[in-house]
Amino acid sequence: MAKMDPEAREQLLEGAETLLLTKYSGGRDWIEPVRVMHAVRAAADRYGLDDAEQAEVPADDVLAALTQLDEARAALDTLERDLTRAARRRGASWQQVADSLGLATRSSAESRFVRLERDAATYRGDRYPERQRAERARDRAGEAWCRANAPRLRAAVWSLACLDDSWPQLARTAPAEKLDTWHRELDGPGLAARLRALRLILDSYGAELPAGTEAAAARDEVLGLLEELHAARHGLTD
Repeated sequence: MAKMDPEAREQLLEGAETLLLTKYSGGRDWIEPVRVMHAVRAAADRYGLDDAEQAEVPADDVLAALTQLDEARAALDTLERDLTRAARRRGASWQQVADSLGLATRSSAESRFVRLERDAATYRGDRYPERQRAERARDRAGEAWCRANAPRLRAAVWSLACLDDSWPQLARTAPAEKLDTWHRELDGPGLAARLRALRLILDSYGAELPAGTEAAAARDEVLGLLEELHAARHGLTD
């Protein structure tokens, strides 16, 4: 089966990734292929929307989701490999693995695992070198932004620490003592990584904030910085 020109394919993938990050990433700075494909399908099929709320999803959005199929399949292969390895480490025989996979013989399971190991080792570097270089460039841009804005990131972490565990959802994951340690010990990239890990808590719709405006202000401060970081990584700054 003939394939399109690699350079043209790379440009198509980059455009699709930008579209999906902007419209379907849920505020994340990365794409989870299976999740984003579900998000586009749900929007296209208008799940959960009343007739009055139905919005048209352009064909470009659906086509962008289709570009993620290779990544989604690779992710499933990686999951199968990791689960197989975990089963073997816990004493499962190759025949038991074969039975779980619906394969007839243990040798089939072993051969499948070897193939998955080999494919996982070569998939990224061999298939999409341009994307690898682009991702490294985004990482460098993000790290430079974090170092330049370390005082602001540190201040944002301190704002969360000053809530003194009055926000239960946050305190369960990042109590004030831990936030204080981050504030004192981490550099800009380290602070940004911790704040990004908290985004699902800070950005949860309907999450109950403690009384007063301090929690909302601290949350908005962090989310604003994460938006700036996202823009810096993807060259969206003015």
